[in-house]
Amino acid sequence: MENTISILLGVAVLLPLGAFFVNLLAGHALRKKNLSRVAACISMSAIVISAVLSFISLAVWLQGENPSGKSNIQVLAELKEFNADHLKHLNDGHDETGHDLDSTTLNSTTNHNSDLFVAHEDSAETSHETDEAEESHAQHAGGSDHGPQFEPMSGVYYTLGKFGSLALTIGYYIDSLTLAMFCMVTLIASLIHLYAYKYMDDELPSSKRGAAVDCTKNR
Repeated sequence: MENTISILLGVAVLLPLGAFFVNLLAGHALRKKNLSRVAACISMSAIVISAVLSFISLAVWLQGENPSGKSNIQVLAELKEFNADHLKHLNDGHDETGHDLDSTTLNSTTNHNSDLFVAHEDSAETSHETDEAEESHAQHAGGSDHGPQFEPMSGVYYTLGKFGSLALTIGYYIDSLTLAMFCMVTLIASLIHLYAYKYMDDELPSSKRGAAVDCTKNR
């Protein structure tokens, strides 16, 4: 799974980069030959393919095996339940602590003039209860090792050179956030390219424009 994802995401990075250099070096020549649409198609194809590869990588990762022995999609479901339970526990704990603080404050105010020692004792008990509540929250948060975990993938694509103990490499570090960002960025970039492709259509020669474009209406 790791090799598959690293290759897919590596290609997803190189395709838009390659399309950029093609347009940088040959874009002017293509425009002179009235082939601007070709340059646009190269860029749009590159980013759309990158988006497809990103979503394929996400699907492979979801079906892959987690260190716990389950698939990542099952662990995600468990993590969602864990976070919901943990949030509920925190909310319940804070509500109980707030109620205890309000009750203690009221009792202390009522008996302040009659018995200062009792007021001090109530305040100490309140502080002790608050400490116990915070300790309980900390134990609850750490008792399950913060819920299910995902192991990141890392490796080296290519070693550029070694200088004694120093190695200059091109590598990768892939985790769940990496996959999510790849999918989001490439999808949005694909939509932007599609929009720009049609928006700039009126700058092409008349013979190369899309049938739906009528420049006279935009002037």
